[in-house]
Amino acid sequence: MKHAQVKEAAAALFNDQRNPFGAFSLGSETHHAATIPDAVRRCRWIAVDINASAFGLYFVSPSPERARLVACFDSDYPSTAVATKFISGANGEDVVRHSRISTTPRWWADDGIAGSRQIFQSLAWAEPTAPLAPGTNGIALPVHAERGQCGLVVFLGSEMALSDD
Repeated sequence: MKHAQVKEAAAALFNDQRNPFGAFSLGSETHHAATIPDAVRRCRWIAVDINASAFGLYFVSPSPERARLVACFDSDYPSTAVATKFISGANGEDVVRHSRISTTPRWWADDGIAGSRQIFQSLAWAEPTAPLAPGTNGIALPVHAERGQCGLVVFLGSEMALSDD
């Protein structure tokens, strides 16, 4: 396939849409995140939708002896955010064990930020957990893949807007 044909096919597929998050709209169910940059774009869209200031994808370490999170990417991609270093540290053993057996989201709130706890307490579909990063509010969504692989998609922000819907 020649370069001109590739450009023509891409324009037909993505309708030549341009936006700050990439070449296609998330409204299309036919486009799957096939690469890490695709997944980062999707997480950016979700972060905008829920007013999160940061996000990250973390794999659960396959080692059963040491429950820890391994960072895949975050909102500073291709760099690594400071919060990611805290989250992938040794403080997330409870949420790692939880993510291996459940799909129930876990949230945490910084008591130093007014109104933080109220945002999350009203969520019937999520449970509280210990903070994954100090001084942050966040929600961790367990994700599961083939062959027992699992991880967390984490969204952080002091002004997140989530509903029970």
